[in-house]
Amino acid sequence: MKKVFKQIILCIFPLFIVGMHYFTENNFFEENRPLYIVGFGLLIYTFFNYYYSENSKREHFIRKVYFIYTYFFIIFIYPKVLYNNDSYNLWANNGGILNFNTTASVCIIIAIISFLIYLFIISDFHISEVSLGNAFGNAKVSMLKEKYTEEINNQFENTNQLIEKIRIEGKLLEGMREYCEKVVYKFEQDKIFSIFSEYQILLTEYFKEQEENIKVTVLRELNEAELKEEFHLKSGEINILKYKLENDEICSIESNNSYYLFIPFYYVFEEFFNDEKPVYIVLESQIPIICEVESIIINNLLLKFCDDAMYLIV
Repeated sequence: MKKVFKQIILCIFPLFIVGMHYFTENNFFEENRPLYIVGFGLLIYTFFNYYYSENSKREHFIRKVYFIYTYFFIIFIYPKVLYNNDSYNLWANNGGILNFNTTASVCIIIAIISFLIYLFIISDFHISEVSLGNAFGNAKVSMLKEKYTEEINNQFENTNQLIEKIRIEGKLLEGMREYCEKVVYKFEQDKIFSIFSEYQILLTEYFKEQEENIKVTVLRELNEAELKEEFHLKSGEINILKYKLENDEICSIESNNSYYLFIPFYYVFEEFFNDEKPVYIVLESQIPIICEVESIIINNLLLKFCDDAMYLIV
C-alpha cells in the first residue's frame, strides 16, 4: 500500500502538466500524446526497478526521477515557446544558440541548467576549487563539499563503533563462564528450557550493552510462511536467502523499511537439539547493519557460550 502511495506521489507533477496541457494547450496535447506516454513509461519503469530490484540504489533512483521531471518540464514549456516565440526569444533577432531556432534553443538551455543543478547540488560530484578568472581579479571561490567532512566523520564514527563492539565482546567473553553457570543452573531447574532461547537472550544483551535497537530472533528452520509473515520477505528474496544460508553464507536483506541480517550457526547444541541442522540468527534493525563485523562477533560469542556451557554440563 505504501509503495502504491509513493508511486501516486511521484506522478503528481507529471499529471499536473498533463492536466494543464489538456485544458490550456489542447492542440499540442492531442498532437504529441506519445511524449507523455514515454515520460510516464520511464517513470513507472524507474519506480518498479527501484522497489523490486535487489541491486537498486536510492541515489540512482533520485537521479532518474530528477531527469524525468526535467523531461516533463521541457514538455510543459515547449508549447509556450513553440506558439509564443516572441515572448520566449531570449536572443532577440539573432536566432538561437548555434543557429538553432528559439524553441530548440530554450529546450537546450533548460537541459543545460538542469544538468548543472544536478552536477553541483544533487550528484556526488565534488569541487575543491573554482577559478572565476581575471574578470574577477583572479578571485577564487573555494567550495569544500560537505560530503568530504561527512565521510571523514563517518569514518571516525564507524571506527569508534567498532572499538566499542570489540570492547563489549571482550567483556562478555571474559564473563562467559560465570554467565553459563547461571544458564546451566536454569537448565537443571527448568524442564521447558530452550538452549536456543539462550542464544537470543545473550545476543540481545550484547546489543543492549551498546544501546542499539536491534531485535534478535533465532530460527530453527527456514519456514517460508513464517519468513513472509514475520519479515515481510517475497518469494524471490526467500529463494536467495535459502541458497546463501544453505551454503553457509550470511545474507543481508532490506524489506519494508527494515534491514535484516541472517546468520547461519552450527555447533554442538545444534547436533543434539536441532536434528543436526543449523539455526539461523536474525538481526532486525531500522538502520543498516554492519554485516561482516556483527557476523564475526556473534559467531565468537556463541562458540564461547557453547564451549563453556558444554564444559559445565558434561
